[in-house]
Amino acid sequence: MDGHGFDDLARSMSGLGSRRAVLRALAGAALGAVGALGGAAAPTEAAVRCPRGKERCGGRCRAVCTGHKIRNRRTCRCECPDGMKACGSTCVGEDRCCPGEKACGGGCIADDQCCPYTHRECPDGSCLEKDSGACCPEDVACPAAEGGCCNALAGEECSSDGCCNTLLGQKICGDQCCDGPCAAEGGCCPSGRQGPDGLCCPSGQSWWAEYGVCCDRLRACMDFCCPEGKYCSITLGGPRCV
Repeated sequence: MDGHGFDDLARSMSGLGSRRAVLRALAGAALGAVGALGGAAAPTEAAVRCPRGKERCGGRCRAVCTGHKIRNRRTCRCECPDGMKACGSTCVGEDRCCPGEKACGGGCIADDQCCPYTHRECPDGSCLEKDSGACCPEDVACPAAEGGCCNALAGEECSSDGCCNTLLGQKICGDQCCDGPCAAEGGCCPSGRQGPDGLCCPSGQSWWAEYGVCCDRLRACMDFCCPEGKYCSITLGGPRCV
C-alpha cells in the first residue's frame, strides 16, 4: 500500500483514533491472520506423542518392537536386522536354532523329533542313537541284521542271514531265511527241487513239473518215478520200469 493509499485509509478510519492507533489495528489484524493459519495446520508426526510402549509410524501409534527386532520405516513392521532370523516374536543368529529346536544335519528340527543323521525313530516315537546296539521296545535283537535289530511288529524274525519277514512269505529253515520250502536235510530247498505247496524233493531228486513228480533223471517215467534200482524204459506198450 503506497503513502497516498494509507493516508486515505487513515482519514476514512478517523473515527478510530490517531494514525498510530490505525497502525496498531492493522498489525493486530495481521497477527491474528497468521495465528489463524497456524492453528489450522496439522501437527507434524514428530510432534504427536504416543503413550508409553508405543511409537509413531505411518500416522499411527504402534507397539514398540521387541525381541531384537527393529522398525522398518517403509512398511512399519518389526523385522529382524541383517544377520539374524525370526523365531516367532524374537530374533536369533542365522547359525542358531529357534527356541524349542535342535541342530540336525546343518538345519534345525523340533526338540522331540529324531535326527535321521544320528538317531533312528522307533514305532512308539522314541529315538535311539544309531550304532548303539540298542533295539526299540517292539524289536528283537539280531546280530546278523543291519542295525542289530529286527522289527517284530512287521513280521521279522532273526536268522543267521539277518531279519526274515514271515509276513512276506519267507520262512526260517534251521537258522536260514528261505524264500521257498525247507529241505529235509536242513536249510533252504535248492532251486530245481522246489515243487508246489512248499514241497521240496528229496536230496538227489528234481521236481519234474511236466510229470508232477520228484525223481532223478533216469527214473523219471511220465507221471511216476521208478523205484530205486529201476530205470524208465519207453516201449510200444508205454513207459515202464526195468
